[in-house]
This record gives sequence, structure tokens and C-alpha cells, in this order.
Amino acid sequence: MADSKKKYRAREIEFLGQQRHIVLQDVGGWSPLVEVVNVLLLGDELPEGIIFQSKAHGEKYIEKYMMESVLDTCLVRRLQTLVKLGTLTRAQVDQHLPEYRKVIVSLSKTFTIYPKFTRTNDFEDTSDKLLYSAVGIAIYHGWLMNPQDTDTSEAVGIESSAKLIIEADELMKSESKGKTDRWSLLQSIWNNQFTSYGFAHLCNDVPEGVLCLLYRDERINVLYKHKGMLHVLVTAQDVLENYPDALWRKLEKVDEDGDLLTSSFGPINVTWRENERNLIEDERKAVKQKETHRLKNAKKRGRRKDKKNTVTQDESGEANKDLGAEAEANTAGDRGPASPKYGVLGPSQDNMLRDGFMKFLKEYLLDGKSYFRDQVELMHLKGTSHLIICYGWIKTYDKELAVSICSNYFRAAEDLKLCFCDYFHSIIQENSVDTDKVELYTKIKLTICCLPLRT
Repeated sequence: MADSKKKYRAREIEFLGQQRHIVLQDVGGWSPLVEVVNVLLLGDELPEGIIFQSKAHGEKYIEKYMMESVLDTCLVRRLQTLVKLGTLTRAQVDQHLPEYRKVIVSLSKTFTIYPKFTRTNDFEDTSDKLLYSAVGIAIYHGWLMNPQDTDTSEAVGIESSAKLIIEADELMKSESKGKTDRWSLLQSIWNNQFTSYGFAHLCNDVPEGVLCLLYRDERINVLYKHKGMLHVLVTAQDVLENYPDALWRKLEKVDEDGDLLTSSFGPINVTWRENERNLIEDERKAVKQKETHRLKNAKKRGRRKDKKNTVTQDESGEANKDLGAEAEANTAGDRGPASPKYGVLGPSQDNMLRDGFMKFLKEYLLDGKSYFRDQVELMHLKGTSHLIICYGWIKTYDKELAVSICSNYFRAAEDLKLCFCDYFHSIIQENSVDTDKVELYTKIKLTICCLPLRT
């Protein structure tokens, strides 16, 4: 029940001459529910009774249960229309509606969308995809492989990203020769989820003036084609804090962000690229504040240890055991059923999870070699910044760590990314390469794939 009361910031905007609201993504994590609901909020047939609440200083927000209600109302209304048209029977609606409603409730926590590498509007028939279709929302992607590309011709037989994940998982378990080369090919395909070939087809396939969704890098965003140009709705709060008059981002290149635009699709005062230094500086400050907070906590723990450690050198071992027992007792209340070792994340478990994940990065082996060290060096050599880690690898290394990451993924994702960034930076420094750690953090992307669905 508490989760249904979760609040999301809302923003009043103008769209095609009409006053509307959109929902912003939460700072602590990204939710597909937000993007799906935004398509409906911008649509022509807006449900009645939507409540946007206001705080004392004028900031608006909407509760999660209200967003789910909007989606449910639009779903039922469209299913009833399909019954009237004879496309569906009442029996079919009664059969599928309970399943659709289960997906609506889980949509803020799970994301099961798998593009097929055949057409820009082709996806596996997962529960999420079937819900979008039932509501009448089209979804597109740009993850197409050019048949003329010899580097990926070997993988043409892989039909979708779901098959790609299965192929990668089976490959990791096999003992076949050429395993490393095959894995590098699959990794390359995964790292290029928005190709130039796919973008060209996307520009042609998306219809003019229709609100839809775009799958890109394991997320979805509202997509809209205006005067022949593709645009993505801006829902990230950190971007809007720097550019309050931005509403759309032009989608015109595969490998870099387009300009930010106003509600009328005109340019804002400063383009994204001209103000990129300010964004990097803001990110630098955020990382510095986080690091300062870590150091303060470390100093506090050090002072507590010094206060307790008043015994002689010979007795220090017993004193340390006492301190460990005290820490164990103090953090026991933070733990939940997710993992006896790591628990549901609280202040103490945050550090334990980071330490466990860093240990995994350092110690995980493939063919007797440090896998992630090799990956970092390869990424640095090729200039790539996206690493994919299979959940099964973590589970093989430390089952409790894997379960804890899965149970707390939306909260822990940024910490895990920061942890990998620290590891990346340390490896590069060992090779006598000077790299700006904060700038590195703004570029690095970490994905843990094959996470089990949460109920």
C-alpha cells in the first residue's frame, strides 16, 4: 500500500495549443510507468478524474496509484471499443483483463521489452508489449543490423535481444573454442542498441503526429514526429533543473544527444552542447558530495573504533571481535528477506553491497583471467563506455550478493555504476593513463541483464 502512495513530480506544459500535464521521472530511478502514462496524458482522450496535487510552494505531483488508474481506465475504455467493433469478444476481455492489470501494478518495477532485429516496430510478445498494444500505444526501436555489415553478419541468425541474452548466457556456460571472440561479437551487438541503419528506418517508419514509445538502451521514452523530425519527451529532472523551458529533445544523431527544444519545438536559450561543461560541473559536485559523505561516515566509524579499542596489543583481536558483533547487532534491523548477508538496503548495507560488488569485479574469472580487467582495457582501447554484466555471473560468484542486487536494483543502480567507475579508473591509472574521474562517470553506463522478474 505504501508503494501505491509514492509521489512523482508533475509538470504543467503546453502541447499543440492545449494545457496538459506530464509526469517526471523520479531522481532515484527510472520507471516505464511514467513514460506510458505520459503518452496517455498528452493524448486526445484524456480520462476524467485525474488528480494532480500541489505542495505549498506550488510544485505539483501525482501518486502512483493515480497513474495506474489512468492506465487502467484507458485500457478498459479501449477494450470496450474493440468489443463494439467486433475485434474482441467479451469472453476474451474477461480472460485477459486480469493479466493486464497485474502488468500495470508491476510496471513501475519491471521492464520486459525485447526488440526483434527485423523491423523497427517488431518486438517479442512479452506481457509489457501486449499491454501497450491493448492500450493502443505503438512502440519502436532502432536496433537493426545492417545486412551489409560484415562484423555482425555472423549473428544474423539471432532474431531478438531476448535470443541475444540466451545466446550469451549459453556461451558463458560452454567450453567451446573461440568463446572469447564470439562473446566480443555479442557484446558489440549489445553495445549498439541504436544503429545508424536502424535510425534511418526509424525516421521513415514512425508516423507524423502520433504519440508513441521509443525503446533505446533498455528504456522507453515518449516519441513524437513533428514536421518530419523525431523528438523525445524530456522527463529527467536533472535536465529540467538546468533547462526549465525544455520539453523535447531532437533525435537526429545516433551517437550524441540532440538539441533541447521548447513546447513549440523551437530552440531554447542555450543548446545542450554549448552548456555541457555546466552539466559536467554539476555532476562533479554531486560526486564530490557523495564522496565527502562517504569519508565522513568512515571517520565516524574510525572514531568509534578508537574509543572502543583501549585494550593492549595482545587483546586487540578480541576487541575487534566485540566491535564486529556490535556492528552486526546495530545493522540487523536493516535487513530484510532478500539476503541474510546483504539484506534490504539501509545505511550499513549500502557499503556492504558496494564492497561485495567491487570484490566481484576484481575476482571474477573467465578462462582463468580477470574478465573485467580485460573488458576495461578493451573498452578504453575502443573508446566505448557501456558494460553489460549477466546476472547469472554474479549469482555464480556470490548468490547472496546477486539476490540483494536484484531486490534493490532500482535503488542500488547508481551506486553500482559508481563502483564500476572506481574500478575502471583504477585499472586505467595502473596503465599510466590520466583520466578525469568525474567526466568518466558521466559517460559510463552499466547494465545488469537477465535480472529475474520481481513479483
